Amino acid sequence: MAETTSSARREPLAFVLAFKGVFLEGLEVVIIVLTLGTSARHLGLAALAALAALLVVGVVGVIVARQLSKVPENAMKMTVGVLLVSYGTFFGGEGLRIRWPGGDTSLVLLVVIYAVVSWLLVVRLRALSAAQAAVTS
Repeated sequence: MAETTSSARREPLAFVLAFKGVFLEGLEVVIIVLTLGTSARHLGLAALAALAALLVVGVVGVIVARQLSKVPENAMKMTVGVLLVSYGTFFGGEGLRIRWPGGDTSLVLLVVIYAVVSWLLVVRLRALSAAQAAVTS
């Protein structure tokens, strides 16, 4: 019987944690959509839209799964982080009644600012890490 390497086999704990995270996020979206549909007195339409979104995301996920597995994980995490912080800043400001210059298009500027700052921090941390490695060796 051939031995499997740790990268080739599935880790049960990692699978369960990832499944729970995705399941809970999906459940949260369903609750939000149905709540908004109910408050607008269009529950049937909201449920149909939620089902359609689920099907579209599922089909797209199956189609691009192989391509996404080739994307560097840290780059994907950094991109998602920049987008989340940008949206959080923008909508947090909206909640505080901040009038953004340029309206909604200022969201693009926030993404650019956070991406540049993140990139500069990564470059700086790499340089510090390389300098520290040179000193210790």
